[in-house]
Amino acid sequence: MLWRFQKEILLVVFLLISFTLTNLKISGGRTGDRTFLKLEEYHLQFEQEVLRENQRLRRLLGMKERRANRILAIGGVVGIDPMGSPSWLLAEVGNPEALRPDLAALDGRGNLVGRVVEIKGRTLRVMTILNPQSRVSVVLQESRNLGVLESGEAGSLKINYIPREATVLEKEAVMTSQLSHNFPAGIPIGRVQRIAKKGFFTEVTVLPNANFSTLEEVAFAH
Repeated sequence: MLWRFQKEILLVVFLLISFTLTNLKISGGRTGDRTFLKLEEYHLQFEQEVLRENQRLRRLLGMKERRANRILAIGGVVGIDPMGSPSWLLAEVGNPEALRPDLAALDGRGNLVGRVVEIKGRTLRVMTILNPQSRVSVVLQESRNLGVLESGEAGSLKINYIPREATVLEKEAVMTSQLSHNFPAGIPIGRVQRIAKKGFFTEVTVLPNANFSTLEEVAFAH
């Protein structure tokens, strides 16, 4: 509701600016010219924002067409945990009837954001992969090592339970594995950033693909 309400407000502002610009063009004058230029600047900024939003939505809709058997809905982010790394977010969808808890939440490029933990009306609560409670069974794409992904430090992630003798490649892709109970296999998550041998295991630090600070829409998949 909030997401759609904000868009309606922007539309009203856009119409008011357009009406004012038309009147200023007719009236003229130095003060009117300055006001006209300022309003025209706001008008252009609004048009650019609409264009960027359309590009994001087209990308999400394109992903939905490519993965027709997986993408159930697309929602707008209406709330996000403001403290440190975002552990939770809220998204609003138009029709929640086909949705259920434990669905995967993806960004516009198909990267894993988290999973749905609660649905109230049209609002979905998502636990992100940065949440300390999050656990994801993952596989490293090239070396084929399996592990469990958890939240790390400063917005990073870490993979535990990879044997010490395992070979892990720097910058190799990390994705959900076939052993995951909550996510389909093959969803991209991030890339290996750092490798450390600790005791009997190899600890792998992962940089997530999803940019949580600019996230505005999410897709829900099964």
